[in-house]
Amino acid sequence: MSFRKVEATVPKEFRQHVLDALTNAGGIGHETHVGESIVVTEGENATIVGVTCSSQRAGELMNVLTKHGVGVAFGTVTSLTVASQRPNPTALVQEFKELKAKIEERANTEEQTNRQFQRKWRRRKERLDERKIEYVQATTGKSVEELFNEIVDQGNDNASFYTSVACASIIAGLGLLTNSAVVVLSAMLISPLMGPILSAAFGASLKDPVLFWGSLLAELRAALVTFLMGAIVALVYGPYAVSYGANPIPTAEMAGRGEPSGLLGGFIIALASGIVVANAITSDGVNSLVGVAISASLLPPIVNSGIMVMFGIGVATACEKDTDMCTATKKEFLWKALYSFLLYALNVLVIIITAGMIFYNQKVGRFRGFLQQENKELLDAANSHVRAKLQIATGIRGALDDETFDKLLFDAKPSASGSAVEKKDLENGRMEDAFSEHHPKDAASAEFSILRPFPEPTGVTRAKFAGDIKISNLGANIGVWVRQVNHLLQR
Repeated sequence: MSFRKVEATVPKEFRQHVLDALTNAGGIGHETHVGESIVVTEGENATIVGVTCSSQRAGELMNVLTKHGVGVAFGTVTSLTVASQRPNPTALVQEFKELKAKIEERANTEEQTNRQFQRKWRRRKERLDERKIEYVQATTGKSVEELFNEIVDQGNDNASFYTSVACASIIAGLGLLTNSAVVVLSAMLISPLMGPILSAAFGASLKDPVLFWGSLLAELRAALVTFLMGAIVALVYGPYAVSYGANPIPTAEMAGRGEPSGLLGGFIIALASGIVVANAITSDGVNSLVGVAISASLLPPIVNSGIMVMFGIGVATACEKDTDMCTATKKEFLWKALYSFLLYALNVLVIIITAGMIFYNQKVGRFRGFLQQENKELLDAANSHVRAKLQIATGIRGALDDETFDKLLFDAKPSASGSAVEKKDLENGRMEDAFSEHHPKDAASAEFSILRPFPEPTGVTRAKFAGDIKISNLGANIGVWVRQVNHLLQR
């Protein structure tokens, strides 16, 4: 069992608000819950409220804090990995449960004839049940927030992702054409195709259409790259494999992935792989993920499909000159390409459904609240601090008036209503419109902003050198700017 330390770092005036959230909604300190304690550390510019708990409870407590505005309207929430702690909170909870069960068992045995005791006991337990907090605990080995960050990173189809896909496809293509199972296996190990599939399954369990469809489209784009790389390998290396290779085309590695009989086996493997991959990612099973990447037929079938298509349409394959080395007709090549593609598509579909069901069974979807509380746009364009920092960062401050800058800001980031950016400071207002149910009335003040969630410590001052630069007198100001920066560095 792994532990996490959940820390809420908030401005000092929100100390009691966070404590109330953890005790009233999180259940810490209640008569029916033991093993967790709250530690409050008062800093110079902020208050840190920390709780050490199991990794599953960490997600629940983060969800509670997020719903109460921490990390959204003010402050930050952090989950830290704890190697060990004494006393062990999980062991305390288990021992408490066992002792409670033994007392109840003895009471039931020895007091069966005492009807007055039984009536009082029943009434007291009913009152206790009314005061209990409904705990929603995921059965994963990590908090849902940890899983979200890790899985989304795996489903990110950036330049590095497609580079890995292309290289793995080339290796797999050469392994298929040379009938080398070892080379095909090495391509499976470096293939990142499982990442978007896992991300799509996680998005389905959270009922997050953006994550689901984004991941699915990333997988389709990766499949297109893989197919094209397979076609390129066939175009470049195919004639050489036919003319000088030792294995007839299609090789055993190619033919085995292009048979209709392989679909049933692929379905069973994909079913088991979906179960293993979901359990592995939620329990730090890295070795299991490697095994799943090998067993699941993802990369080789789609590469094989691209190769088969090139042989089927007869583009630079040398089969016309050396018919002995090509043991299939063009039509047979195309059919094998189709079955290879179906094997890949079947694997993707089954793994997404199976892994999504495992995530759902682990109650991952019950924690969707932390996503709903996140702002779709983290920066509030109407916030005066945000506008001022944007003016400094772009070098526009002092060169344009505020109204012109607001027009530029509106064009760059239009508001949801379509109206111009209002010149108001939400930090001086109240947050009860967005968080009326849980948040204190004066949840935000001019001291805090999204870019600066706590007051700055004593001795920290804001840089002044970028505040009054005029474009019209840029040459003279550059010298002043450099001298002021040099002065700041020497302090």
